[in-house]
Amino acid sequence: MRILLFCLFLISSFLHAQEALKIKYGNQIKMAMSAQAEKNPQIRQHYAKIAAEIKDYELVLLNHEASYTFLEKINNHQKEDANFSASISLGSGPSFKTYTNYETGHYFRETEIDGKKIYIKDSLKEFNWELTRETKNMLGFEVRKAISKSDENMLIAWYAPKIPYKAGPLYISGLPGLVLAYERQWTTKNGLNSEIIFAQEISQVDSRKIKMERPDKSKVISQEKYDLLLKKQRMEMREMYSQGVDISE
Repeated sequence: MRILLFCLFLISSFLHAQEALKIKYGNQIKMAMSAQAEKNPQIRQHYAKIAAEIKDYELVLLNHEASYTFLEKINNHQKEDANFSASISLGSGPSFKTYTNYETGHYFRETEIDGKKIYIKDSLKEFNWELTRETKNMLGFEVRKAISKSDENMLIAWYAPKIPYKAGPLYISGLPGLVLAYERQWTTKNGLNSEIIFAQEISQVDSRKIKMERPDKSKVISQEKYDLLLKKQRMEMREMYSQGVDISE
């Protein structure tokens, strides 16, 4: 009964556009191991830790804007596994932060290069969603299944039509309702891999208490320019290491 009242209150507030939403998501990575890795107990244990670990993120929605941020938490294995898990995820590793403007159709990812904070600007991805009739319940809401396939990935999204935001975690968008669960599947020579994101909590916030952090325009660059800067930085690093260090007197 309490969940039903909360859902009705949410829907009512959406119609009046007076409230912001906060959704806490969990993120899991599951990677297939090679036959050689399977034989190594340490590597097998490492993969098991990664698969069991749930990283937390928060999506804040306010009108046509959204931020998606990694939530720090105490984890004994975080330092040990951070680099590995970040390298195999969708780019949503620790310190991951984005800002999305659904009105303009732009997506900004915060990162650093040469020790300076920058924002990579890109257009929201367009997904060829196939809506299905399959439904289930999540956090008191009926969600419906949608699928998008490409040569590289298969995406599965569960969206809530009664929460009228065409938004979701990461850059997922374009469905007639907020995405509460999402899975990306891709195949490598080792087998099937997946990244799973699922809503854990959803709450309302007074919009007057939300300060949406927008990108500093002077620090915004395109994905193409960022790729060039990154390539240049890597070339400089390779040159530096290939020259070695002169220790002669």
